[in-house]
Amino acid sequence: MSDQSSRKWIVEALSALPGKTRNKNLVANLRKFAELSELSRDRLVGALDGSAKVKIVFSSAQMAGMEDKVSNAKKKARGCLKELSQSIDAVSKATFETRIIDMKDHASSSVRPVLEAWQKSLDGSINPYERLAQIVQERQLTGGEALTRSLTSLRTTRTETPTSEAGALAIKALINNMPEVLRSLGLSKAVGAFLVAVAEGRGPVRELENIEIREFLDRYQMWDTLRLSFGGRR
Repeated sequence: MSDQSSRKWIVEALSALPGKTRNKNLVANLRKFAELSELSRDRLVGALDGSAKVKIVFSSAQMAGMEDKVSNAKKKARGCLKELSQSIDAVSKATFETRIIDMKDHASSSVRPVLEAWQKSLDGSINPYERLAQIVQERQLTGGEALTRSLTSLRTTRTETPTSEAGALAIKALINNMPEVLRSLGLSKAVGAFLVAVAEGRGPVRELENIEIREFLDRYQMWDTLRLSFGGRR
């Protein structure tokens, strides 16, 4: 290669460097923002899908703030798309990156209200039976294993929302079957409340007039072990 040709090649190569650097930066930014967008999409899908599954089990559950966070994430996404439609160079702007990060933050935070609503609703369904399960175990009542199994199964679902409609329906069926489990032990609502009151030292004598309670005490021969009170604690 002649000296003239060499100089021409060097000039052309040097002239092309800014463009190459620009393109390299654009590609790097596009890749980074695409990953953040995919993460945001997955979080939003998870929140919306989780919310739907929670509603299957608890129709009145409230996902406080979830809809606002989803809406804000969508607004940020629309803003990014608008900028990109005008120029690919938008991905090099700090304002664009800020909008992408905000979108990701809104999407990520939309998941928490769903899980919190799930746990609150589930706890509300389980807690009334927890004390009863303890009493049943202490009294060694026949059939108490079914109550323990049901509560254990429900507790294991607390860490995450149902991942399928079938799973949500199975949990709902388990919750709806709890009264039947109690009935198999002879524990009606009145009997259950009475046992908890007795265990806490505030069992009112007047409840012994309830025929369900008397029949339960007869069935398990519990009369001699009762500790009642003449009034509730102040």
